[in-house]
Amino acid sequence: MNDGGKKMTKKRVKYMVQSIAIMAVATFLSFFLQSYGIRKENILMIYIVGVLVITVTTTGYLYGMMASVCSVLLFNYFFTVPVHTFAMTDQNDVVRLVFFLITGFISASIMVRFHNQVRIAEETRAQMEREKLKSNMLRSISHDFRTPLTGIMGAAGLLKEADELDAGVRKELAGEIQEQSVWLMRLMENILNMTKLESEEFEIRKNQEVVDDLIYEAVSHIIGLREKRRFEIKLPSELIVVNVDGKLMVQVLVNLLDNAMKHTGENGWICIEARYDAGKVWISVEDDGDGIQEDLKENIFDEFVTRSDEKGDRQRGIGLGLAICKAVVNAHGGNICAENRKEGGARFMFWLEARQVSTDGR
Repeated sequence: MNDGGKKMTKKRVKYMVQSIAIMAVATFLSFFLQSYGIRKENILMIYIVGVLVITVTTTGYLYGMMASVCSVLLFNYFFTVPVHTFAMTDQNDVVRLVFFLITGFISASIMVRFHNQVRIAEETRAQMEREKLKSNMLRSISHDFRTPLTGIMGAAGLLKEADELDAGVRKELAGEIQEQSVWLMRLMENILNMTKLESEEFEIRKNQEVVDDLIYEAVSHIIGLREKRRFEIKLPSELIVVNVDGKLMVQVLVNLLDNAMKHTGENGWICIEARYDAGKVWISVEDDGDGIQEDLKENIFDEFVTRSDEKGDRQRGIGLGLAICKAVVNAHGGNICAENRKEGGARFMFWLEARQVSTDGR
C-alpha cells in the first residue's frame, strides 16, 4: 500500500472511532436525562445533535448516514417499548424514527454539500493567491532585469560612441558593466536555485567541505566588498569541516554578503565570522547598516519580501536571496535567524552540524 492509501485508511479509521465515540456519548447522555424523567421525544434530539456533530467533523456522506442508522437502532433498543429489543409496539415511535432517519440523511447531505463548497472556495482562494504571487514575481523579475540591463546598455553605448574618453573613464564604465552583469547572473542563480529547491526531484549533493574555503569563495564573488567596505573575516584557528552541498552553501554566503552590501553605505562595516561550538559551526554576517525594519522581522526569510522604503539600486532584488538561504540551511538540517545589533545594523546567523579537525587532517 502506498503512502496515499495508508493516509486514507488511517483517516477512515479515525473517523470511524470518532463516530463511535460520539454515539457512545449521546447514549450516555440519553440515559442520564432519562433518569431525570426527560421524555424520549427530547432524548431523540440528543441523537440528532450527535449525527450533526459527526457530519460536521467528518468529510463523507457515508458517516452521516451510518450515524443516522445507528442512532435509530440505539434509540429503538434502549428507549422504545419493549426495551432491549428491536421491536416497536407504538406507532408513534415508528413515525418518530422514520422522520429522524430522513432528517439525518438530509443533514448529512447538506453538510457534505457545505464541505464541498468550502473546499471549492479554499481552492479558488489558493488559486487567486498563486496567480497574484505569480503576477508579483513576474513584475519584480521584469523590473530587476530592466534596471541592470539599462545600465549595461548605457555604459556600453558610451564606450562605443565616445572615442575621446580617457582610460580611467573607460575602466569605470567597464566596471559598471561587469557589476551589472554579475548582478544579473546572481539573480538568475537565485531564481534557478529556488525553482530547484521547490522541486520534489531536487537532491542535495553533499560532500566534506572546509568552512574557510566556502567563505573565501563566497567573498571572491562580491564585487567591491573589500574595496568599498571595511570588511573583516574572523575564522577559528582549527579547521571546521561540514557535510554540505558546496555550491548551494556558497550561494547562501553570497546572498548574505550581498544583502549586507545593499544595506551599508560607502566605507560601511561588514564582518563574516565562523566559530565552532559543541558539534556545530555558527556562521554570522554582520553589518553596521540600517538594520531590519520592525514590520519585516517576522517574515524576513519569506519569498518576495523587500524593504518598502528602498530606492534606486538598493531596491534591486525580488526577495529571493534570504528565502533561498533559509531553504538551503533547513535542507541541510540547520537553522537561520536574523536580528538587529545593539550597535546598529543587522546580524544574520545560521548553524550547521560540523566537526573540528587539526591542521594534519585528524
